[in-house]
Formats: sequence, structure tokens, C-alpha cells
Amino acid sequence: MFSSGDEAVIGAQSNSCNTTASLSPQQNNVLLIIRASAGCAAVVACAMAAILVLIRRLYKQFVYRLALYQVLSSLLFAALQVLQLVFLNYQKSPDVYRPWCLVVAFFHLCSMWTKLSLTVWVTFHLFCFAVVSKNFKRLEPLYIVTSLLVPVPIGVVPFITKSYGLLESWCGIVGTKNGCPYFGGIMQQFFLWYVPALIVLFVESVMMIGMMSTVACYARQDNISSSAKQAIKQMLPLVAYPITFFALIILPFATRVYGAAQLGPTNYGLLLVTAFCIPAYGLTTGVTLLLHVCVMTLSPRKVDFKYGTIDGDDMVTVRKNTIVSVSSNTKYVPRISDQ
Repeated sequence: MFSSGDEAVIGAQSNSCNTTASLSPQQNNVLLIIRASAGCAAVVACAMAAILVLIRRLYKQFVYRLALYQVLSSLLFAALQVLQLVFLNYQKSPDVYRPWCLVVAFFHLCSMWTKLSLTVWVTFHLFCFAVVSKNFKRLEPLYIVTSLLVPVPIGVVPFITKSYGLLESWCGIVGTKNGCPYFGGIMQQFFLWYVPALIVLFVESVMMIGMMSTVACYARQDNISSSAKQAIKQMLPLVAYPITFFALIILPFATRVYGAAQLGPTNYGLLLVTAFCIPAYGLTTGVTLLLHVCVMTLSPRKVDFKYGTIDGDDMVTVRKNTIVSVSSNTKYVPRISDQ
């Protein structure tokens, strides 16, 4: 669709295009190392968060399963950022690396859309639960299936138009070919990712802010139950996902806008920020869930102990792990309170 006409233009203009703004090998390597390092940190954070959820069996609660799906998609996305480090020597053997570059670029785009789709479903579920008082837990299979299948046709489009390749120092949808602007690739960069992602994430962020305002008003009521308070606490990390995702995508979008306006390679400083921000999609997801699980599960909780004697029955509330001296005929039945 875009490829034939654009490549013809590029072929006709290849002698007149300015290639002096291209990045040096050293600059490309710095970008790749920054991106892979941030991706490695994201892999560690997401893996630790997922392991912690599994060890503590929090996946039995639906809200934590939603967070776990986010973390697993971010883990795949972050692993692809680390894999980009393979292309440090791309320019030395382009024929060897190009097929792998196309595959990585495809899965990179699909993984971003998978994460975005899961974020949409998280926002939908929380908004319905908190504002409309509807629990759509039964739609969990739909959440998973659509998040896995929707990205595939989107990722196939650049294959058809032959738009995948080495973008600056990593693999993705290219905006230049042979040193000349590739308008088909530039359009696909915006309309296959940045424009729909920004629109969706902006709407989600507004919904989340509105939802939290509603929840905050509800939480201040005196008659709110302890189970409702617990549900609100569990929702907090999920609220952060679309907002942080939206914040982190703005700078990479600005980088692409600047590059399109310059009709060539973009500003190196912006690329340095982009090299960190893109893997940070996954890093913030893992760190948010990791901190939340630690706070929710490691904070002290009250334990009610019923103790009885031959002569009577009383009740006392003590802190968990408190050592109490008792007689041999005392019977203890621990019961976690619902705070």
C-alpha cells in the first residue's frame, strides 16, 4: 500500500537526500545499551512481582490476576528490549541480522498492543466495579483472548508494506530508507501505535481520575465496610497503569513528531530519553505491583484469639506474633480479622 510508491520516490531522490544527520555507530550503541539496560531492570522487576504473586497465591483474587496479566505482558515486552542488544553488530552483517530484526519488530509492536489492550480491560473493569457497581469478572476469558488476538493483524500490516527494519539503533517501523524520508513508515508509526495509544490512554486516565474521585468520596463515609476498604486498597496499583503508561508514551511520541518534522533522523537527546522511556512501560508495571504486594501482605494485621478455660469464656485481641504466657489448659483458635 505504502511501499511501492514511497520506495519509488526514495529511489529517485536517493542521490539528493541528506545522510549527514545519521547517527554514528557509537551513538547507536549507547542507545541500544540504555534501552537494553532499562529493559533488563524491567525484566527483573516484573519477574519478582509475578513470583511474589504466585508464592503468596494472590492470583486466586481476580484483581491480582488482572495485575498479573499486566506484569506478564510487560515481562515479554521488556525481554524484547533486552533482545535488541543483539543488533549491536547489525551494520556489519545486515543480511544475517535483518530476518531476526523483522521478527523482533513484529513481536515488539504486538507486545505493546497486548499491554495496551490489557490496560483497556483493566480500566473498563475498575470503572464498572467502582462507579456502576457491576462486577464483570466473568469476562476474564474475553479480556485475555482479545488482548492476545487483536495485536496480530496490526503487527502484520508493516510486514505487508515492508516497513519493518532498523529504526535508529533498534528494530521497528522505519521512518527513513536510504537516508530519505519514508512517508509510508512515518504514517504507520503514528497510526499503528502512537495516535490510537495516546487517545486510548488519555481517555483511560480521565476515567481513572474520575473513578478515584468517586471512590475517595465513598471511602470517607462512616458506614463503609472493612471488605470495601480492602477492595479499594487492592485497586490502587491498577489505577496507576494507564496514567503512567500515558505519561511515558508522550516523550517517544514527541521524538517521532520531531523526526517527522525534520524529515530525517531525530534529535539525539530525544532518542536518549526515548531509549529509557519505552522499556519503562514495563519497569513501572513491575515496580508498582511489587511495592503494592509488599505493603498489602507484609503490613501488620490484627489477629483475634479466642481463649477459654474450664470456668468461663472470654475474648481478647492481640497483635500477630505477640508472645502470650498461658496455662496448659488454655485453648487458642486464631482468626484473621477482616481489616
